[in-house]
Amino acid sequence: MSALLSACGKAPEAQPQPAPKSWDLAVVKVATAGLPIDYTTVGSVVSDQRIEVTSRMSGYIHELLVREGDRVRRGQIIARLDGADVEGSIRQSRAGVGAASSALADAQIDFERFQRLYERASVSENEWRKVRLKRDAPGSR
Repeated sequence: MSALLSACGKAPEAQPQPAPKSWDLAVVKVATAGLPIDYTTVGSVVSDQRIEVTSRMSGYIHELLVREGDRVRRGQIIARLDGADVEGSIRQSRAGVGAASSALADAQIDFERFQRLYERASVSENEWRKVRLKRDAPGSR
């Protein structure tokens, strides 16, 4: 046991380092095969030239006469709008004019009748004033 204990006090012996090795390698050459490299992805192309197209009236597009990328010239028709909304508005306006004309004619008839009655003192001045106001109202002409 004393031999073992005395061996513990000694410093460890240095291990010799292995010598580095070198290898002769063949020269590596890179050869290109000449094949194209394709890469496919999803995307969109947007032109940097953009023109806003507007209409003086709104409506649904009935017919589109040009496509994206077509050349157009000044004054060329590029789309036709559905005229149903416009025609409906025109009919509605004409009906309103007709109703206003009828109301004015009716107010004129009442005016003439009440004028004669007022001249004979058959209606009050208040009734006569209301009939005149109805005929002369801004919406009745």
